[in-house]
Amino acid sequence: MNSVSAALAALMDAVSGMSGQFGEGVASHLTSTAGLQREHVETRYQGQMIDFDTLQWRVLNDSVCANQRQNAMAHTRCSQAASEMFASTCQEMTANPPTLPSQRYHSTRRMACHAAVSYQPSIGNIQWAESSGADQLAEAECNAATAALLGSSDLDAIQYQRRVCGGR
Repeated sequence: MNSVSAALAALMDAVSGMSGQFGEGVASHLTSTAGLQREHVETRYQGQMIDFDTLQWRVLNDSVCANQRQNAMAHTRCSQAASEMFASTCQEMTANPPTLPSQRYHSTRRMACHAAVSYQPSIGNIQWAESSGADQLAEAECNAATAALLGSSDLDAIQYQRRVCGGR
C-alpha cells in the first residue's frame, strides 16, 4: 500500500469507525462525536508518525506534530510529512470518491483539503555557525575590554569598551 493509500485508509478508518492505523478508541470516538469535540489523531505517513488535533472537522494547525516540538529537526520532518499527507489525502479523496459518499466522507475530505491549503509546515535547518578569525578576534577584544571595566569607572576604558564591542 503506497503512502497516499495508507493516509486515505487512516482517514477513512476514522470516518467509518473500522480499526486500522488509528487506534480503535480514537477512530470510534472521532466518528461518534461527529467532529464536535477536540480530538487527537495519530497516524503514520511515509514512515513518519504524525499527530494533530481536529475540532469541528478542521485540523488545528498549531497542533500538527506538537509531540515533536522539542526537537527541531524531528518537528521539521514531521510537519513536512503532514503537509504532504494532507495534500495527497485531499487529492485521493477528491479523485476517487465512493459510489455513495456519506456526510462523514464529505466532512473528512473537506477537512483534508482545508488542511492541505491552510497548513504551513515548519522548516528548520540547524548547522554549525561559521565564524571567521576576525570575528573571534573582535569578540576576544570586546571580552577583554569588558573585563577591564570590572571595578573601574575610568571614562577612557568605558569609551574603549563601547567602541570595540559596538553594542554587543
